Amino acid sequence: MNKYETIFIISENCSEEQINNIIELIKTKIESFSKNLISLENRGKKKLAYEIKNNSCGTYVIIKFKTEPKNIQELERLYRITEEIIKFITIREEN
Repeated sequence: MNKYETIFIISENCSEEQINNIIELIKTKIESFSKNLISLENRGKKKLAYEIKNNSCGTYVIIKFKTEPKNIQELERLYRITEEIIKFITIREEN
């Protein structure tokens, strides 16, 4: 099992309730394939370095967890089909 960190940015057009629902959706997905959620941190709304999909700022969320490599593809598929997520990256941390 590897340790991963994922960061995603939620569109500035989302309400606080929508942001919480998206975070809960991602958290539930991670917990469905791994019970090893290490931390979840909502960093709040921040200005973007450049405009992404007509957004000049967005809500940053950082999640650290442990899982098998095969599950990362499914997690990133969920990011791609969730319209409110405008950018994401998942990296494997060294143990």
